[in-house]
Amino acid sequence: MEGSQPEERIVPEAEIHSRKEIGGELVKLYEQIGSEHVSLEKLQQQIEFVGDIKDLAIFSKNVSDHTVLRDVLRENPELFNTLFSKTSNVVIEDKRIMAVLVNTARERSREIHKNEEGVYKRMLKNPEASEEEYRLGRYREQIESQVRDAVFKLLEKGYTPFESGFDELHDASQYIGMSLDSLTESDISALKKSLEGKFKGLSNISVTNEGGRLSICLYPENKLMTLFGWKIVWDTVSDSIPEIKERQNTTLNIDNGRQGKTFREVQDKIRARKNVWLSTEANFNDELYTLDGKHVYNGLALVDGKTIRMAREDFLKIDTS
Repeated sequence: MEGSQPEERIVPEAEIHSRKEIGGELVKLYEQIGSEHVSLEKLQQQIEFVGDIKDLAIFSKNVSDHTVLRDVLRENPELFNTLFSKTSNVVIEDKRIMAVLVNTARERSREIHKNEEGVYKRMLKNPEASEEEYRLGRYREQIESQVRDAVFKLLEKGYTPFESGFDELHDASQYIGMSLDSLTESDISALKKSLEGKFKGLSNISVTNEGGRLSICLYPENKLMTLFGWKIVWDTVSDSIPEIKERQNTTLNIDNGRQGKTFREVQDKIRARKNVWLSTEANFNDELYTLDGKHVYNGLALVDGKTIRMAREDFLKIDTS
């Protein structure tokens, strides 16, 4: 019927009771951590995320038992969801395992934030990608710093990497995933052979074929290895892998998912000297505000060859693509 409103879902009483119970336990948890006041909106989001009081009980036990977990949650509250997901299914008694898990989560978070800032500055200065970046479907600044040079080295050697960086938190492993499209069995065998033997700083290297990708996963001897140490390891590994340039996949549309496709679509408009909304690669810096009762996004756009901040709605008025 015209003008009718969708029926509002009736929340069962048991669900209401569960949310209240989870909310109460979260408040106690934050008191234990020593965090500053948590907003009601943030608390409601975490109630939805936690979902199960039993999982929260296990997580609270780990928080109680491990100072390092309490400290990181107090200093980096944005890591709550990541750490809850990794430490709410089993009580972790080994302090070394918890230290590795927390350190890896913190390092990954710092790297993500640093990369986001790097991408934002890059688009302000020069949003047009190089040929290598176009083919990869990423700006250099979007690749984690410790594996960045290795990714572009493998691209230069004829491989098609499309994902990389931190892997599992508990063992501090890292990986590079590559397309199998341009690789023969001989190529894969040669790659595996090149990685046999001992690499300084690593306890193991695994090369697996799974889900249409070839994954190179590195396991460190020191699970608290710094990102600088990781860069040295990745550079050594990528230097050891043989070239296959004579059979290099020349297509520009590497199958690296929707993000790569979107990146190249934006770049095609930039190369055609069209106006283009860049916010796809700068969502972290967008701000939502209300104008005349409408939600409007601030973001980055390339207009007449210059990168500027503007509202999405204002850009749509001048976009002629």
